[in-house]
Amino acid sequence: MFHASRGNLIPDALSKHGLAKARAALRKVTDIDGEPMGLTPKYLVVSEELEMAAQQLISPITAAVTGEVNPFAAQLTLIVDPVFQGTEWMLAADPDYGDAIELADLRGHEGVRIEEIPNHLIDGLSYRGSGCGR
Repeated sequence: MFHASRGNLIPDALSKHGLAKARAALRKVTDIDGEPMGLTPKYLVVSEELEMAAQQLISPITAAVTGEVNPFAAQLTLIVDPVFQGTEWMLAADPDYGDAIELADLRGHEGVRIEEIPNHLIDGLSYRGSGCGR
């Protein structure tokens, strides 16, 4: 899902410039038909090590000089995820705003096959869903 060939990896450290590059990359994301999705960043996901730096980047502090204004102040919601390690971070859009994952079927194998399996251990039924295999 994340790979340089997809244009969604930003090598920059977590900073205003890194966030700007990530925001630009997110806005350029296209759907399966190549149409722009118009995604807007909502979440900044960081490792536990980057929590303080991330809080400082997105805090709503009013700058005294116009050039010092932080464009990300109060614009992003911080998520600290223990799965992220060291300097790993990610910018994400609101999942309610646009589709992020497409589900496709192979021709002739549409849908999910549901199997009903008698389960004598619980005196009931178990169900198994599988992608249309043979």
